[in-house]
Amino acid sequence: AELGDYDPEEHNVDYVSEFQFAPTQTKELEEKVVDLYKSHSGLTPAQADMQFVENAKKLSMYGVDLHRAKDSEAVDIMLGVASSGLLIYKDRLRINRFAWPKILKLSYKRNNLYIKVRPGEHRSEE
Repeated sequence: AELGDYDPEEHNVDYVSEFQFAPTQTKELEEKVVDLYKSHSGLTPAQADMQFVENAKKLSMYGVDLHRAKDSEAVDIMLGVASSGLLIYKDRLRINRFAWPKILKLSYKRNNLYIKVRPGEHRSEE
């Protein structure tokens, strides 16, 4: 939406390299972005933004705020805070999920976060 419609005179071959779409961005990814950009000409900025949001919200990590953490055995994990609850990731895989309605209490003591869950509600997804 911020660049407007694709214009071959205005958008040279390398213009897309100025944007970072992924941590390990390749030329192939940039070419795919240019192709998709060309195919979406004619949309208003509002329509382009809506299409972006509609696609983004289908992604598994949409709306998840990640924080580095360690589990009780000092293994590196990521704690994801989302509208649905707390998500635990290890090696980029979700290993557990605590939905907000199932969480009774969150407490934080001396750099430790404790999650108290309703009895019988805890299930691991390993």
